[in-house]
Amino acid sequence: MLACLAAAAATCAAALVAPAAAPGITVLNVTGSGCRPNTTAVALSPDRTAVTITYSAYTAPAGGTATTVSRNCRINMKIDPVSGYAPTITSVDYRGFAEVAAGSAGRLAASYRFHGAGWAESAAMRLTGPFSDNWLHTDVAGEGLVTGRCTGAHVLDVDSTLTLTSTAAGAATDVITMDSTDAVVPNTFHLSWRPCTR
Repeated sequence: MLACLAAAAATCAAALVAPAAAPGITVLNVTGSGCRPNTTAVALSPDRTAVTITYSAYTAPAGGTATTVSRNCRINMKIDPVSGYAPTITSVDYRGFAEVAAGSAGRLAASYRFHGAGWAESAAMRLTGPFSDNWLHTDVAGEGLVTGRCTGAHVLDVDSTLTLTSTAAGAATDVITMDSTDAVVPNTFHLSWRPCTR
């Protein structure tokens, strides 16, 4: 189980549990140039400690000339309520592949929030060329956790943007993706459940 930030250790100590009942997850809406219909999959892990999002066509490719290309995606999902618990996201693993030539750069900008929460957690990563490999960016929530409400369904917004800025040297080959070249690797939202006080 992931450790909480020291500043939030007291709050998180009670949060790192999983309810016996498995909640359902319903995808409400998927929009964006990086996630066309039928190219994303959302799932809850069997132990209820992670929500995974898998993309099969989330790619910002070079445009053939020195230019900047962006692709984005927004996923709205509903996590069914579990009596006595509020869902809490402690960290997120963003994964993908990039090939960028010297002088080129690939960037990830992402955020997520529960409806009704007072703030959204944001993440950012920049890869500068030359680079050709799978990448992993782990974002730990700034306050130690992002928590849904104790009542009602929990609607989670997940937003992300991939941006590729190519020089002439990489205009034909530069690419950044939210996937790897050798396996289907999901983004992982590490999930715990905070007991609600009565």
